[in-house]
Amino acid sequence: APCSGVYASDSEWYSICKGAAARGMFVPSAEAAIVRNQHGDLVLNGAMGVDKLKVVDGVTEMQLRFISILTPLNLYSRKLDGDSGLLPQASFISHMVLGEEEYVWVDSEDLQSCFNIFYLPESWWGYFAYSKKVSCAAFGGPADQMTYVAIRALPMGWTSSVDVIQNFIRRFVFQVCGVPASLEVNK
Repeated sequence: APCSGVYASDSEWYSICKGAAARGMFVPSAEAAIVRNQHGDLVLNGAMGVDKLKVVDGVTEMQLRFISILTPLNLYSRKLDGDSGLLPQASFISHMVLGEEEYVWVDSEDLQSCFNIFYLPESWWGYFAYSKKVSCAAFGGPADQMTYVAIRALPMGWTSSVDVIQNFIRRFVFQVCGVPASLEVNK
């Protein structure tokens, strides 16, 4: 099975895992819970970081953004047939004419950090395990034991992440908030 690396030192990975566990984003993963391919091999994903400018308390600073490398999982996944095909396109807006008392709300970008705030069901966590183990101490366990780590937040980079988020947004807007679905402009 292809395996992506985690591009962090042991101490960096420990720090990342401990911080993500404190935020409820990472969980320890028993090897038995990790998805396997048709040959019985573990399907393990990688991780890296990219520099990102962020404004914090009015000051622009460079921060490292966590990126999941889900190529191994995506090789074994079938894309969910979901809502990503309904995403609005900028060309639709140019054909709209609004009256004096009308407004348009355009939601063509993801909610900021939306992938970090939505949790997947526990039965899905084994699909999103990383290839680098970490000390169980990152999760409050014994420091002399190692564990695989899984992200329980919806990971960017998974072939079906956008479909899951778009499905949530549409259910929230149309069912929970009661906005008529007929008002949506999409493909």
